[in-house]
Amino acid sequence: MTLPGIKPVGVMQQVFESFYLYAVVEPLTGESLVLEFSHFDTACFQVFLEELSRVDQESLLIVLLDNAGVHKAKVLRVPDNLILLALPAYAPQLNPVERVWQYLKDPLAWQIFADLDALKHEVYQRIRAISSATFQSLTSYEDLLHAVNAL
Repeated sequence: MTLPGIKPVGVMQQVFESFYLYAVVEPLTGESLVLEFSHFDTACFQVFLEELSRVDQESLLIVLLDNAGVHKAKVLRVPDNLILLALPAYAPQLNPVERVWQYLKDPLAWQIFADLDALKHEVYQRIRAISSATFQSLTSYEDLLHAVNAL
């Protein structure tokens, strides 16, 4: 706590390094696929789609996405067993996987890690600890489940 008008001083990380997680969750079962990539770009998203398609070749998968440019790039080749369904712009609250990201990030707030590998280790431990039931509870919007069941 500081005196009025004086900014508090806090320890913060000065180096910026990052990694990106791409994820899908089946809201009815909680089955998930989470992969790490070095970038958030069309090339990485293409690899993610191909891996998702390969993992579940027998099903037609509907993937809800926000309107990020990488999700609608013209060079993107969508595998035959995937349908990409864009959500309305500026509506992250409609994307079920956003709840997963919040669930992962909340406990990490204000923690400082020695390096990127230490952060990755912590994130991977947290992902592995998420049960299918928790994934399901995080992503199962009632309206979404009605829409999925109507298919």
